[in-house]
Amino acid sequence: TIANHLGSHREVITRMLRYFQGEGLVKLSRGKITILDSKRLETLQRSLKLFFCNIKRILHLSEL
Repeated sequence: TIANHLGSHREVITRMLRYFQGEGLVKLSRGKITILDSKRLETLQRSLKLFFCNIKRILHLSEL
C-alpha cells in the first residue's frame, strides 16, 4: 500500500489525499488517484523539502 511504502499509517495518507482532493490537486476514485494539478503538487513538494531541510539544519545546530 501507499502508506506502507511511505512508512506511514493508512489514516494519515487518506487524510492527506482527501485534503489534496479538496484543494483540487487530485481526484480520488475507487482504488485510483488522478493527478489534476501536477504543477501545484511539485511546488508543494519543493516547499516541504526546503522546510524539512531547514528544520534538520536547525536541529543539528542546536546540538552544537
